[in-house]
Amino acid sequence: MTDRTNACLEKSSSAPGAAGMEGPSDKLFRCRWVRNKVPMAHREELYQILRMTGPLLLARILHYLLPFVVTMFCGRLGNDVMAGYGLASATLNVTSAATGFGLALACDTLVSQTFGGRNLLRVGVILQRGILILLLFCLPCWGLLINAQAILLCLGQDPVVARIAQLYITAYLPAVPAMYLHHLQVSYLQNQGIIMPQMYAAALANIANVATNYIFIYCLDLGVVGSAAANTLSQVYICVFLFGYIWWKKLHATTWGGERFSHPLAG
Repeated sequence: MTDRTNACLEKSSSAPGAAGMEGPSDKLFRCRWVRNKVPMAHREELYQILRMTGPLLLARILHYLLPFVVTMFCGRLGNDVMAGYGLASATLNVTSAATGFGLALACDTLVSQTFGGRNLLRVGVILQRGILILLLFCLPCWGLLINAQAILLCLGQDPVVARIAQLYITAYLPAVPAMYLHHLQVSYLQNQGIIMPQMYAAALANIANVATNYIFIYCLDLGVVGSAAANTLSQVYICVFLFGYIWWKKLHATTWGGERFSHPLAG
């Protein structure tokens, strides 16, 4: 909201009868006392903030529910399996998630600046370069993860727990690029002010995640292998669902000018 708009709203809110004026914020602030005490400019600004952060907060909660559900099902398999899964999660967070997400954060700044400058096709180019860089970054991450058991044993971890952790980590290898791509998709949409798709994708992924864990662990009785596979599929689900929604609704139409991987690091 521009300064000029704020000034107009403040002027209108201070005028006689401003409390009875209609505005988008009236959907949220229905109390007459609030309308009389809070200027319309402030109500409108708070309404716009809540309108964006509400779905974003729910999307984050749903996203973090994915490993929570896996942990709940994993706990039914015994203490050693639970310990192995916890050790695997910590290893994945340090070696893959934290480092990859740190690299992906550059897209937040670049996409928001470029989109704000109305250089829409440049936004698509930034996304493509981010995809290429993070997919290449998967290679050293995979190298560490494949040798996780040996590293954990050198650090004095229990051999049984380290073996189970390696099983979870090995099964998670295909989910590493999916995890990175989902983070890029979220940055791509969120910095254009598009929030709802990530909430829809996270909700569908949670439904699929619960069903997958139940089928693999209880119906097919796959045990640790089923739990590890379900953990991997949870990340694949949320990435695929968000990509499908973007493609279905053509959210990429204005910013995607085609593949430009020939000179990915060029200015």
